[in-house]
Amino acid sequence: MLENSVINGVVNAELFVYTLLIVPIVVSIGLIWRYFIGIKTMSINVFLVLTYAFAFLIPDSTVMSIILGVLISIYTFFIAYYFKKLTLNLQLHYWARISVVILLVSATIFSLFFATYYLFLQNLVGSIRIQPLVIILLLSLTEIFASQQIQKGIKTARSLFINTLLVSISGAFLISLDGVQKFVLSNPIISIVFIILSLLIGRYSGMRLTEYLRFWSVYKSIQHDKKNN
Repeated sequence: MLENSVINGVVNAELFVYTLLIVPIVVSIGLIWRYFIGIKTMSINVFLVLTYAFAFLIPDSTVMSIILGVLISIYTFFIAYYFKKLTLNLQLHYWARISVVILLVSATIFSLFFATYYLFLQNLVGSIRIQPLVIILLLSLTEIFASQQIQKGIKTARSLFINTLLVSISGAFLISLDGVQKFVLSNPIISIVFIILSLLIGRYSGMRLTEYLRFWSVYKSIQHDKKNN
């Protein structure tokens, strides 16, 4: 359905409505992963942006869209940190320094696209519709990616980034399914249901699945001691 909704860069009403309706659903997916399963992500905003970017980057192919989106995200995440470190010593205002970082990241991504096109994809790229605004959306995360690595440390930031990628991929796959798209458009009330669900998840204070798995051996040991006593 999505591939028929973007023609020459113009988004039709059906895709526009669907994009808005699934916001509560996407948010709920992130909350379930965090509070029920125990997978921490960088932030709900980054998760939301990546999920939409992975789903809509290439309308003709969900798999290719996710693969390209993940590659751009990984490249942006790693290169943004080094570019920001290079600009820290420059006597620039904050916005000017971040602008330089984004420009450098954009230039390198363009160079990679240019080189890839002429080396491998001259006969293929013409048939692939890539949404440039989605790439801009990914580039808008440059500052967040760089700041997270500087503030939280490279190891912690990379762990959160990998988690965010995995959760975003699952969300992108879900919202790209034809069955999900048809159901949401036919039953827009589902968005309200997921808003309520998000509120309920936000009040959850029990153990996460990862915590159960982590302490399962301890629990079994306690149960074994109780039986012996």
